[in-house]
Amino acid sequence: MFGYINAIVLLNRPLGEIDRRYLVFSDRLGKISLISKRGSLHYNSNSGILNALNLVKILISREGYSKSYYIQDAELFSGYPNIKSEPKKFAAAYYFLYILDKVFQEQNPNVKVFSLIRDYFQVLEKEKDIDYFLFKDMFLWHVSMGLGFMPELKVCSNCSKDLSEKNRFFSIQTGGLICKNCTSLEINYKKISPGSVNFIKEILKSKLSKILSLRYTSLARRELDVLSERYLSYHSEKNLVLFRNFLSGYEIKE
Repeated sequence: MFGYINAIVLLNRPLGEIDRRYLVFSDRLGKISLISKRGSLHYNSNSGILNALNLVKILISREGYSKSYYIQDAELFSGYPNIKSEPKKFAAAYYFLYILDKVFQEQNPNVKVFSLIRDYFQVLEKEKDIDYFLFKDMFLWHVSMGLGFMPELKVCSNCSKDLSEKNRFFSIQTGGLICKNCTSLEINYKKISPGSVNFIKEILKSKLSKILSLRYTSLARRELDVLSERYLSYHSEKNLVLFRNFLSGYEIKE
């Protein structure tokens, strides 16, 4: 017997002809696959509880030397009805689940990221006026930080020299800001304003409640467009779908 875990259900799929496989992101085990046996007493009664996007408490077990975890019981904490009933909220939430599935290896616990996704879903469930591109950027920078890919924003990420306020450039390859001299090294970079740098700093250091009061300037939106996605994609070594393309798959306009 292993015990209880709290988890967000990422997806569920048939396993063979009679069983089901659930992929969840949990507090104690990180991303993990769970098996529900059709012959078990809970199989039918818990099928709705374990729908994707649900926050649940699950009793799991592992027998002997088996590497597989089996579901013994499950309790629903939240089904996030508002998220599921509004197309933009639904698309944003599924994008977040997609990111968790893509960038995390199985059984690599990360309590901070579990708390993060739970907090973001609470905001999606309750808030009515959300800038979804800002919200996406916030989430992806936080995931990057949770994975240990903290961008260097104080000194040049290539040579460690102090940075000029006027000439700042961001390099995904080196993991942060670079000085003007290092731009001659053919590093892939883009110019970035002090305001946009401060915007990223606020996301990384502030609580979610404070960040929600932030608003993009038109300059920051142009400079930071898809930067959070490309930064996480590069450093996690995963080919991620851009958020705007994800929205178009749900036929949602920006």
